[in-house]
Amino acid sequence: PKVAPIIFETLDDSLSVTPSNEPDFYGMINVHSNVIGANVYIDGKLQGTTPCIIKELAAGKKCRVRLTKAGFYDTEKIILVEGNDLTFVKLDLKKKKE
Repeated sequence: PKVAPIIFETLDDSLSVTPSNEPDFYGMINVHSNVIGANVYIDGKLQGTTPCIIKELAAGKKCRVRLTKAGFYDTEKIILVEGNDLTFVKLDLKKKKE
């Protein structure tokens, strides 16, 4: 079951509980490739280079993971971010013919 983060506030020696508007929880993806140093994009935003771990992705969200590197064809995959978990993503880049 999902449990929303809770913010506690103290007012005049009483305790008040307010649900947070932040995502219920987060997940991470571990991105690897057959080519070290490939650019890693998540939903079009550069996040690092392979190999890398991308943290604090909203759980339950589908993300487009794309790898690029000069001299290679781009490759991508849609993955589902699992909450409170590390999802392993392996994408292989194919070398362009000269």
